Amino acid sequence: MPPFQADGSKYNALNTMIALLPIDPEKTAELLHELSRYLRGSFDFRNRDQLTVLRQEMALVTSYLNLEKARFEDRLQVDYDIQADMNRLVPPLTIQPIVENAVRHGIMPKEEGGRVRISVQEQEERLEIAVEDNGTGMTPERMEAVREGRAGNGVGLKNINARLLTLFGTELMIDSDPERGTVVRFHVPKQKQRDSRMTQEEDRHESDIGR
Repeated sequence: MPPFQADGSKYNALNTMIALLPIDPEKTAELLHELSRYLRGSFDFRNRDQLTVLRQEMALVTSYLNLEKARFEDRLQVDYDIQADMNRLVPPLTIQPIVENAVRHGIMPKEEGGRVRISVQEQEERLEIAVEDNGTGMTPERMEAVREGRAGNGVGLKNINARLLTLFGTELMIDSDPERGTVVRFHVPKQKQRDSRMTQEEDRHESDIGR
């Protein structure tokens, strides 16, 4: 499922800009540029079986969250903890859909809103990626339905999980509790990143030779 598409989220962003335009034209222009960056970034990922640099995936996350913060204001708080080389390779459209699920299904159902924390930690052999929210959380039954793609917010996570299995033989790890929120984690092995980077460089080299 393409990001920022379910239930007309992009139209909600446009409605926010329309409402803001008479009050703050400058802010509206900033948000239009943010939406443009977001859509351009998401359309760039034509082949989800390839890898992208962490910088590009996080730019997508940041644009999405900036648009949502304009809509929800103080109800949405965001923390970033990025302790990794931004040129490391990750599967595209993995972090952003998890963040979107956290906002839509974890934080926004709460009247007071809540906080989303995105963490990327570089370990010796892999990147550890986690998206944590202090939202509504899930019961064990709901969590199982999400893992199997039977819940409304489970289809995207199921697709991400399938791609991780195909690319790295790893899976999403979901820890949730109705009293404290949800954490979704996954890791990306560095060895796979090096192999993928070499493959991409070889493809570019072959392309240059054929010109």
